[in-house]
Amino acid sequence: FVIVRFQVQRLTWARVTKSPAQIKLMISDLSASGFDREESMPAGFLASSPVEQMLICMDAMMKVSAETDLYTTDAIEAETKPASAAVVLSPPRVVTMGKMFLVRLKLLTKYGSPVRGKAIRVCIAKPSSLIPGIASPSFLQALGVGGFTLGAACDEEAKLDSTGIVRVSRADGTVSFPLTVERGRSGSYKLLFQAEEPGASILVESV
Repeated sequence: FVIVRFQVQRLTWARVTKSPAQIKLMISDLSASGFDREESMPAGFLASSPVEQMLICMDAMMKVSAETDLYTTDAIEAETKPASAAVVLSPPRVVTMGKMFLVRLKLLTKYGSPVRGKAIRVCIAKPSSLIPGIASPSFLQALGVGGFTLGAACDEEAKLDSTGIVRVSRADGTVSFPLTVERGRSGSYKLLFQAEEPGASILVESV
């Protein structure tokens, strides 16, 4: 009988040069014999017509590809965008204008891994302004054009200090916002969070 020993290696994807990004891993023994593939020129190849030569080459490529698939992993995609977010440190129930408070999120990919190095923007909005039945016509129009984004939902009567509204997530996926209400009337408000990238929509709202 044959005993085969496998050792699982932990690999780190250092950087992404384009998006979406995919890689495949090829598995071989220590001699790397699986990576060294040569196909001999079949007899009569040079005497064949250009069309026949192309068909012969395509057949050889398909054969090598089929054999390579036996020791190649499925495509591995780089997850660089947050698919969801959770508020792990909620804002206080009562906020004093001009006094700083802290809010923290945790960003997760589609498969539950933390998202690091992602810029997130926050804005403030009244909960009532987000309800379709009583929302303003301008909000409904912006919602129909661009979707549920900060551009459509942010409150014009209330404003956060700009120094803390865009923050970058850490290696564990957390992103902290030191926020200060700069302007606003008394009432109930929500914080809305969105990634700083084209086509992004609101990820999560504070309770």
